[in-house]
Amino acid sequence: MAGLDPDMKADVDSVKGKTALIIWRDNRGNMERVPEKEYGKFYKGDCYVIYNCYTKKSGTTPVIHIHFLIGSESTGQDEQMDVAMFATILDEYLGGGAVQYRELMGNESVEFKAIFNGRRAPNLRYAKGGHESRLKKMDNSNRTQLYEIKGARIAQAVEVDVKLASLNSDDCYVLDGGKGLFVLLGEKSNRNEQAKAISLANSIRDNEQGGRGHVIIIDEKNLNTHDKRDEIRKLFELPSSAKLNFGNLRRLQARSDEDADKLARASKLYKICDAGDRVEMKELGPPRQELLNDNDCFILFTGRNVYVWKGKKASSTERAQAMANAKGFLKQLSESPNLGIVVMPQFAETAAFRACFPSWKDDSALEPVNVDYSKPKGTGGVARSVHTVIDFRALHEKPRSVEVNDPYANDNGQSDGLKIYKIDLLKNDGDNDDDKTLVDSGRNLVFNSADCYVLVYSYGPGGRKTIIYYWLGNESPQLKKGAAAKIAESIDDREFGGLAVQERVIEGKEPPHFMRIFNGYILVKQERLNGNQDHLYHVRAKKENDARVVEVDVDASNLNSNDCFILDSRKGMFLWYGKGSTGDERKVVQEAAAKLDPKRGASGNYTFYREGEERADFWNALGGEKSYPTELIPNLQDCNTKHEPRLFHCYNIMGSLQVEEVYEFDQDDLIPDDVFFLDTYYRLYIWVGKGARRDEKEDTIKFVQEFIRNDPTPRTDTDANICVISQGAEPDSFKAYFGVWEDVRTETMSAEDHKRLAMDRNAVSLEHEEEVPEGKFSLAELQVPIDELPYGVKVEKREMYLTDDQFEDVFKMSKENYMELPKWKKDFLRKQNNLF
Repeated sequence: MAGLDPDMKADVDSVKGKTALIIWRDNRGNMERVPEKEYGKFYKGDCYVIYNCYTKKSGTTPVIHIHFLIGSESTGQDEQMDVAMFATILDEYLGGGAVQYRELMGNESVEFKAIFNGRRAPNLRYAKGGHESRLKKMDNSNRTQLYEIKGARIAQAVEVDVKLASLNSDDCYVLDGGKGLFVLLGEKSNRNEQAKAISLANSIRDNEQGGRGHVIIIDEKNLNTHDKRDEIRKLFELPSSAKLNFGNLRRLQARSDEDADKLARASKLYKICDAGDRVEMKELGPPRQELLNDNDCFILFTGRNVYVWKGKKASSTERAQAMANAKGFLKQLSESPNLGIVVMPQFAETAAFRACFPSWKDDSALEPVNVDYSKPKGTGGVARSVHTVIDFRALHEKPRSVEVNDPYANDNGQSDGLKIYKIDLLKNDGDNDDDKTLVDSGRNLVFNSADCYVLVYSYGPGGRKTIIYYWLGNESPQLKKGAAAKIAESIDDREFGGLAVQERVIEGKEPPHFMRIFNGYILVKQERLNGNQDHLYHVRAKKENDARVVEVDVDASNLNSNDCFILDSRKGMFLWYGKGSTGDERKVVQEAAAKLDPKRGASGNYTFYREGEERADFWNALGGEKSYPTELIPNLQDCNTKHEPRLFHCYNIMGSLQVEEVYEFDQDDLIPDDVFFLDTYYRLYIWVGKGARRDEKEDTIKFVQEFIRNDPTPRTDTDANICVISQGAEPDSFKAYFGVWEDVRTETMSAEDHKRLAMDRNAVSLEHEEEVPEGKFSLAELQVPIDELPYGVKVEKREMYLTDDQFEDVFKMSKENYMELPKWKKDFLRKQNNLF
């Protein structure tokens, strides 16, 4: 078998042994590397190979998965054979220890979907066309596209025909007319689908339309009365009198427990026998581990998937033909060719594979298992969950760390080729390349959450490679976000001929390479706190070169025993070390203090306190002692940690409870329409969102009880406490696990508020500027019910009818500063003052 192409070999060698994600696309037998900015977008007419290397939280040995994706509209057998062959060659080059997955669009494995979860890489998006249609740059202004977004948590976007019949009430859609985008929200769509649709529209607008398009969000019930309905009819090529109605798609009913039992009993193990001129499959019966031997290859058929297990002593021919044998097996049994196929070597068995065996003893040095996950305690068989079949053994395994992709792992971020621009909007229209100012502070930059920045970073021999990051502050207005994207594109075109990599960075989600540019930590101030004379900064660094110093309100309740804090006050500078803080955090605290206040911080003119040793001067500067989160969480940098905190998302689909783990979680992962449970081992928190249904809460409580009873570790249901908490009433011990926690958001976010926040975070807005209405009224006249408002007052802008003096008295800021706030924060202030 031929070896790797030199270019592909260089790609793999550059990241060998490191956390990395590489995607190649087949082009007539040539494997072309996909640019990182296109990750997550796949064309239906193409085939791909995905190399995914990550390290588990519970160990240090890299794990490699190789996925080859077959496009749903790929008709060429050559393409499909190319990617299958390349996956095999790549596995052999890497030593044969990778797990291979054959992926089919629409029937992807959970492992594949987990890669494209919006954090490590953009969400999945399947577009029409293939390589031939992309040989020339497509003019999107002349092509209308319609994307369907569906999925309970990891939502996928698939391009569908631009016709009214494609719409159904269960899903969300993005209609791209080239110069503007419409987000159409089905009446029965879930909260996550809505957020992902908004996110996709924002991504298309910023990355493919240069930030110039408009995004309009429309609920299904308002489609026929919306003032843009005629424009939408034109995009669907409908007459002006046509009704814009969604269809009603009947969802498939969930598989019953009885059906699942039948499917489980149908699992069979086959031995692959080489009969000279042909390959035969010898049925061995139900799967048992003792039937496997390391001299041969085996196939496990579960009715849903086909697993190929390669013994470590099997011949190279048998190992190389593993995928082909699995395809032939499906054909021989007259089974659907669309079933998933997973090929794995001995000692790299997946949790799903092991779960198919009544008992499994794992002697692998790659993935050690210290307890028997095969049977729940106190039972003789497989565990069962509430209303559905969920594999407790897979859930109880040490969680896999979904590492952030680092395609620039070989660069330390310290090249001299760095320029940083702050977006200033000098013309106040966001459409001018002069709307930026060069920042002199370089790597000592203190970010402001209300601003946006463009970083031009050149590295490599002669600075031949360039990355243009545009950082978007969470509190920055729409105009700045759009301008940052356009200026990044303009710099690329003018200075680098369009050859630079452009990458959008959201505050709080900075990638590893970005962090290395700033020596492993960034400092972010809050615009709303600029007028304060005292400032408090929260320092968290639970990973190497990934520390964030974020300004919070000066209040003792914001302290956290797991972290460090800097109090820069009129009464002195104080450094506070929580009991659970790490050495990295304490180092960053001192460096950040010097950056924040060169006079006191750099000269060491500060007082530091360890938690529990504070004196009155510290508490006085904070405004007095208050309770704060004191529960210590495990140090995730310690690979010997036995019980890492784990967050699970629980939601109900068609009467069946679904449970999915959330990796690298923070406060934004808590969706108000659903239920979550946080497992800290001896205490389990069940978090109930304001929009969650009663049956979801009840089923989750029952599930958590079963989850504990079926835990193979020494934990029992008598020594594990279950705490049920409601959104907005979270105890400090719960908040401690989420890093920087903003009470103001959680207390006020209904499902609709969360949608508004998602819209703002993704730079989606219907207007570029607020219009100041004419006419002035008193506060009392504007605080009345809607039907009693003075004639002509716009409900959604009633606060703007106050006089300037009245406005500043009520909101403690000018109208100009108020108009710069994100929409969710304006809504919060309006609610506070009874003007919502």
